[in-house]
Amino acid sequence: MKKYTINGSELSDSQKEQLFGLLKSREQDFVPPISERGIKSADENIEDYFQHLLEMKLVLIEIVIETDPADGNSSPEENGTARLAAYLAYEPEHYFPSTGENILYMSSAIVDPAFRGHHFLEEMYESCFEEAGERPVGTRTWSTNGVQLHVLPKLGFQVAERIENDRGPGIDSLYFIRYNTVQN
Repeated sequence: MKKYTINGSELSDSQKEQLFGLLKSREQDFVPPISERGIKSADENIEDYFQHLLEMKLVLIEIVIETDPADGNSSPEENGTARLAAYLAYEPEHYFPSTGENILYMSSAIVDPAFRGHHFLEEMYESCFEEAGERPVGTRTWSTNGVQLHVLPKLGFQVAERIENDRGPGIDSLYFIRYNTVQN
């Protein structure tokens, strides 16, 4: 596993292709789905979202595929290939209206289902906490996102604001904040 932070504008063509593929394959996991946001076609909405990701900083987790060409399931060219397992997009400086503070804002994250259960989400969050230092870290999600509602409180986040029915009937937007403290 390789975890690193990179500006979206610095991604290689291969990384962009993998990021777009992961986003497109999981866009229905978001509420509302990315393809339904905005007034354009589904494909254009996803492309717009992807272009916005390229303007942010990203924490990427890649898995290097070690294959045995003798097994008949892979080619020698695939051996040692890095596969994108997860990403987290964030803005290092963001005004957070819920608290009126300048924070590190975590915008979106996806972990490929093939790699879930390995705590990649928490590892990517830790990278953001380290970069933020003593500054607060914030994010938002929806009230039916069970994974985030389970993970965020464990990492010290608390609800800063709830906007009822913001994402549809019975689906609220939740804004979370975590105040970082540096231990001496």
